[in-house]
Amino acid sequence: MSIPSPSAPFLALARATLGSASSCEPLPCQILACLLEAQAQGLGALPLSDLTLKQLLLSGQAHSSDAAFNGTTPLMVVEGDRVMLTRTHTLRQLITSAAATLLLRETPLPIGHEALLLSAFGPQSDGRDQGQRDAVRGLLKSPLAILTGGPGTGKTTTAATFLALRFAMDPSLNPEEVVLAAPTGKAAKRLEQAIREAAQAGGRLQAAGLPCEKLVQLEAKTLHKLLAWTPKTPEQGGPFKHGKNAPLSARIVLIDEASMIDLSLFLHLLEALPQNAQLVILGDEDQLESVEIGGSLAELIRSHPQAVFRLSHCYRSESLDILELARAFKPGVPKRPSWPDLQTLLQRPTLAFTNIHPFAQSLPSDLIEQLQTEWRHFRQTTQSIALDNPDSQRLAFSALNSFQVLCAQNDGIGGVHSINKLAAGSGSLFAHGTPVMVTRNERHLDLANGDLGIIVHHHPSDIARVIFPHRGPLALAQIPAHEPAWAFTIHKSQGSEFKRCAIFLPSDPDSPLLKHNLLYTAITRAKTHVRLCAPHSALSSLLKNPN
Repeated sequence: MSIPSPSAPFLALARATLGSASSCEPLPCQILACLLEAQAQGLGALPLSDLTLKQLLLSGQAHSSDAAFNGTTPLMVVEGDRVMLTRTHTLRQLITSAAATLLLRETPLPIGHEALLLSAFGPQSDGRDQGQRDAVRGLLKSPLAILTGGPGTGKTTTAATFLALRFAMDPSLNPEEVVLAAPTGKAAKRLEQAIREAAQAGGRLQAAGLPCEKLVQLEAKTLHKLLAWTPKTPEQGGPFKHGKNAPLSARIVLIDEASMIDLSLFLHLLEALPQNAQLVILGDEDQLESVEIGGSLAELIRSHPQAVFRLSHCYRSESLDILELARAFKPGVPKRPSWPDLQTLLQRPTLAFTNIHPFAQSLPSDLIEQLQTEWRHFRQTTQSIALDNPDSQRLAFSALNSFQVLCAQNDGIGGVHSINKLAAGSGSLFAHGTPVMVTRNERHLDLANGDLGIIVHHHPSDIARVIFPHRGPLALAQIPAHEPAWAFTIHKSQGSEFKRCAIFLPSDPDSPLLKHNLLYTAITRAKTHVRLCAPHSALSSLLKNPN
């Protein structure tokens, strides 16, 4: 397993970090640079060959995870066939230890729980996924429960059933004692909406006589808001108000989109749990990890399999082709389809492929026309937006969620910047009807990084304003850091869902961005249609790569 070539900035940072040792031992310097670059992409560890790992250990710049070390702690740790930064290894160990302590508690199921399970799901012969029933049973009795599964497998529906049963089994449990949270504002809103939809009139839970009136009172927050972020340093008691000495006030903490949570934030969450609280974690282990040091969900699944409950049956019949495409690029799949088989798959009505020549200077004209056609419906909807008409705003956001361009990178003809310029045409990048994404948290404005809004500016003499689905309009000048959102990166799409997606991949088949979990994440954002836009060499390269 060869060492990837790090980019110049990270190589320079590694040399500065190691000092004189970098000139004497070039191998540790190269590996450290690769680790720093991988960390910037959310990857916490790098797999390397046995020979390379032995050479690294002999250099003295890394130590083995299973051996005691005396003296100055090296920057890197070798664990199995992987190397990681010592800080990353320490965070993983602390998370594993905290989770193990949590699992020591026993949570006996109350008498009569099987009767309630039967009422919630109905008889087993009605075709419902037995996996959901088993998962709910596991969630009810485990102080730490990890519910994982691909898109459409019913993770939030299962979570809503679990919560409804907990309310039914314990009438003293109040909605204020149940906390819902997610890494981003967008993901938190989706979680809250999904829980409320499961509790709606005429639904399965209400038909079973479960206390849905409590479910609809639940509100979801971002993890930073839940833990009460402050600008204080750790030495001043920061960065969060809640922690070991000031735990959360909750009996149940349910977290969605856990694959997006970085190790440091996840450790803060575990430390802030009250002594007898139950932690339920939802996530797809095959999606992209956090843009910080990721891997918290994967680490918990690896180290505590007894707490893991997997859902496999997909309930989205309209997206079976999309899910088959996603499985072709799912991380860790032992056998992938051949390039001819993939081409056949991409000819199905819900899928499409546009080949972009690796050295092309512009996008194919037919692809540009297809993008313009997709955007046309949204543009027409935004013409009737009125600041005093909530219905017109709801229609506009519904149209916005109908189609999205997702890019692997910012630069290049298929990058975010080029696609946003293409959408704007000769006009302003921030003209009326332009979707915009907030790129920095601004808590006093109730805006979070990743929130999407739409610019309303019918007349040049008017003040340009931005509408949002969760709060009132704001002047464009008030919005913190933001950018056009006709296209955005696949990383920024995590926690989102759209009817149709066009996905642009790097033109270089050897690009470090071209990874299975990147494409898997992008494909699973779409519900009804996916168009892949890339050189066929990029896709065939992914198919040949077992990792």
